[in-house]
Amino acid sequence: MIGKALIVVLLAVVVYQTLQIQEYKQQLDKSVGINSSRNTEQVSSKTIIHDEKSKAENTDSTIPYSTFTAKHYDSILNILGGDQSRLFSTKFGPKDDNQTLTVEKYTIDASHFHRGKADVVVFPTSNEEVSKIMALCVNERIPIVAQGTLTGLEGGAVPYEGGVALNLRLMRSVIRIYEEDLQVQVQVGIKKSELNEYLEKQGLMFAVDPGSDSSIGGQLSTGASGTLSIAHGTIRENVIQLKVVLPDEQGTIITTKSRALKSSTGFDLTHLFVGSEGLLGIIVEATLKIIAKPSKVLASRVIFNTISEAAKTVIEIKSRGVSQMARCELINKYGIMAVNKLFNRTYETKPTLFFEFHGSDEASLKVSSTIVQEIAQKHNGYGYLATTDENEQKEVWHARRNVYYAAFRLKEGKKGDVKLYVTDVCVPISKLAQIIEVSEKEIVEFNEKQANAGNFTLPPAIVGHVADGNFHFMIPYLDSNKQELEAILKFNDELVQRAIQLEGTCSGEHGVGIGKQGGLSIEHSPEAVELMRTIKKAIDKNQVLNRGKVFPCCD
Repeated sequence: MIGKALIVVLLAVVVYQTLQIQEYKQQLDKSVGINSSRNTEQVSSKTIIHDEKSKAENTDSTIPYSTFTAKHYDSILNILGGDQSRLFSTKFGPKDDNQTLTVEKYTIDASHFHRGKADVVVFPTSNEEVSKIMALCVNERIPIVAQGTLTGLEGGAVPYEGGVALNLRLMRSVIRIYEEDLQVQVQVGIKKSELNEYLEKQGLMFAVDPGSDSSIGGQLSTGASGTLSIAHGTIRENVIQLKVVLPDEQGTIITTKSRALKSSTGFDLTHLFVGSEGLLGIIVEATLKIIAKPSKVLASRVIFNTISEAAKTVIEIKSRGVSQMARCELINKYGIMAVNKLFNRTYETKPTLFFEFHGSDEASLKVSSTIVQEIAQKHNGYGYLATTDENEQKEVWHARRNVYYAAFRLKEGKKGDVKLYVTDVCVPISKLAQIIEVSEKEIVEFNEKQANAGNFTLPPAIVGHVADGNFHFMIPYLDSNKQELEAILKFNDELVQRAIQLEGTCSGEHGVGIGKQGGLSIEHSPEAVELMRTIKKAIDKNQVLNRGKVFPCCD
């Protein structure tokens, strides 16, 4: 049924393409996203960042939402079997501090965006409960947003339209391990740390390793990756099968494919939902690839005088195809400085590359490590340190694993007022040295201007999964200073445009949410974005799922 609907609407796109493109270009001139600080003050920028008022004006008036009422609250409570401990609201039901605190906790994520709003926060425990709640929302035209750990950085799982915030964290069971197939079936509320703790007992691991301890559902929603992606791929390469609740009148549950590693039957529904950011359905279960834990690990690091030399080293390592390299990470000198400051370390404050090699025998790992050392030395790298000792490895990687927390210390401010803005561009590996050198130079100049304006901060940390061309600026700012955040957003606009000009992307792993909507419209052609919107409207006819995310508007 869904397949037929897709075919019909896609044919309609072809027939009316010219008119649609003209209409879309007019809409694009008014396209919007949200970039507001937590105190709800609006922040604008020249090209990509737009204000919340415009977003509201672009809400589709042809599909009005129903007002959430006590009747809806009672219906959801009935679906939960009367379990009041899994339903929270500041408007309905019990009146106590726990209601307010819970709703506040689940209407904000780890980004700089302001708090959202939800009529209820619901914690289902089964696919059937999710299905019934979905059906209720579709039939009553109530907005619904699925969420997990809320560690996102683009506002993607925050409810901004009211309605239902459906948190899946109680659905975190390991359903089954297929050990011979190296597959595991899970409920998607499980966090990566919880899954790996379970798998470790069998000598296994899940190899997608984003920096935050996100849920599997969140990883699938954003198309996440992380430090191990150069060896094992992103979440896209590690998912085999999904179970999804569709936004229709019945809350239909589908399984996207079989567990076979390959199939040439029908549309690739699995990867239609991966990276769709909760706009097409609610993923409730996933069958994932797993691997045997490596029996031998070698960790190393090497120091450079310039960030360009470090980037050129990575480019050559990639072109040489060095075997058994599982991780390749970068920190610039300001990130090292921050780690030293927070943890009382004395690491040399220079750009540093961190490597990890996985394999079955120590000798082969040392061969790969030696090749990397030689390439690094060719690009003026020095102080190469390599170890197979587990405790020494922790020290070698200490800076990389803690730089996010340390980056806050690059800014002086009152407790709770210092926030961190994290960029997420990704470029082809051949363009890495070019963009990272220019961007670091510009951020230093940007910081000098900020200092002259009274917004002093040390230049920010740069952290990168550089072997796949992805890197992040971690820019601290004061939440109380909207002008400071506005300046950072303008810098990010320029960074995004530079990445796209180099055939890269505005978001390598964080997703679009509300923060990268303008970047999406620059990166993709109007025709491509319109096709994405058409698919959204074909599957989610009543436009109840995560409305206002990814696309500037969805009429």
